[in-house]
Amino acid sequence: MPTSKFFPTINRLPLVAALLSCGLLLSACDGQVNDEAEQATLRSGGGFGCSHCGINLGNSPNVNGADLSDIHLDTTNTSGIKLRLGTGPLPNGSPFVLDIDPVTETFRALDPGDPDVVLFEGTDFLGAKIALEMPNGGGTVSLEITDIDDEVISWAAGGAPIVAYRAQYLSGGMYQSLCPSTSPENQWFTLISGEIYDRSNHLITSSARSVSIACVGEAAAKMKLMDFHPEGNRGASVDDRLATLRMITADYCGDGTSYTAGGVAVAWRDHDDLVEPPTDENTLEAMWTKDGARCLDTPRFTNRDMVHCEIPDCEGQQEFDGEVWRTMLP
Repeated sequence: MPTSKFFPTINRLPLVAALLSCGLLLSACDGQVNDEAEQATLRSGGGFGCSHCGINLGNSPNVNGADLSDIHLDTTNTSGIKLRLGTGPLPNGSPFVLDIDPVTETFRALDPGDPDVVLFEGTDFLGAKIALEMPNGGGTVSLEITDIDDEVISWAAGGAPIVAYRAQYLSGGMYQSLCPSTSPENQWFTLISGEIYDRSNHLITSSARSVSIACVGEAAAKMKLMDFHPEGNRGASVDDRLATLRMITADYCGDGTSYTAGGVAVAWRDHDDLVEPPTDENTLEAMWTKDGARCLDTPRFTNRDMVHCEIPDCEGQQEFDGEVWRTMLP
């Protein structure tokens, strides 16, 4: 297995990898590593958020408190932030228009005088500064790309490697990370072009000139690592992505309510068997469609009677019948 900043050589660093898996989540891991956690990490490869755990709450990208979970290349984003001419890496520091390669979903810089000319892209984007005009007279903030990893290994068989970035901005005389986690390993983010993800209800909006920004551990980032993003090799549909977001967040009712917490382990398997769970599959949780759980046996975090909608029992039936995902508890 190739290595990268996200994926250390697992056989050499099992304890470190296990610690990082807990570090990428909330306190549910309690900073401890037991035998099951270490074995699960060895099987999964660790990396951009725990590949067998739920969502990472509170790590959505923001700049001075303004949401930057999406950008629009031509106009304001959903929170009123607008792109201005950026500044290229030193020593030249040439102005550029921010753009996205729609296939690789990576940043690229266009010539302001001729948008058909790409000034730089790929790892050459390191050190570039993206200018953000903040809403409500908040002035302009310079967001600097401080690190790039173009070898993040997909969690899905046949999934292409994805590209991730880290970025920071100056606020009150101190540098702040775009992904607000205090741990440097949790400050990575990836890009998803053409769609906006509503974190409150897990709905998807198509927007050709918008780009979503997903930090480590967020449901959208996990969805991309599972190769369910719009440019993924598996060719997933919007309904497939809805099912994936609801599965990751334990949105059983399909209304945006998440019945889970950071670090709660669950074994997820897709209908094509391209994402195999790194943990044991002992107890059936649910079968998943775009509307949430088609059936539910044992919730991963809460009691069955705490789920506020009516969902039939699966009664242990694990075979796929049109569902996108099956989840089981280790």
